[in-house]
Amino acid sequence: MNWYRDRLAQRAKKSQSVKLLQQVSVYDIIVKPVLTEKTMNMQEQKNQYVFVVDKRATKNDIKRAIKEIYGVEPIKVNTINIPEKRRFNRLVRRPLKKAIVVLKSGDKINVV
Repeated sequence: MNWYRDRLAQRAKKSQSVKLLQQVSVYDIIVKPVLTEKTMNMQEQKNQYVFVVDKRATKNDIKRAIKEIYGVEPIKVNTINIPEKRRFNRLVRRPLKKAIVVLKSGDKINVV
């Protein structure tokens, strides 16, 4: 029965993180938009926008934040967890979580 207690403890931890994100502002979930040449092409051709988001945010939290901040309804949200990159025992890049938000063909977000 020890595995059952471990499973219950894991569920309790997950529910605490959900409660924590409900208390956080939508402006804390979306950190900043990613503006590179590749993401600008994605915006023009595929109507996809890339944002750096909070590490604890879920896809539903990101959808809710985009809807409240920009006033558009996302069709789909894909997330990417990028681990930290070390080189020669010194930190080069901190870990990130990116979100690719897909909008309808008529909707636009002004991020520039």
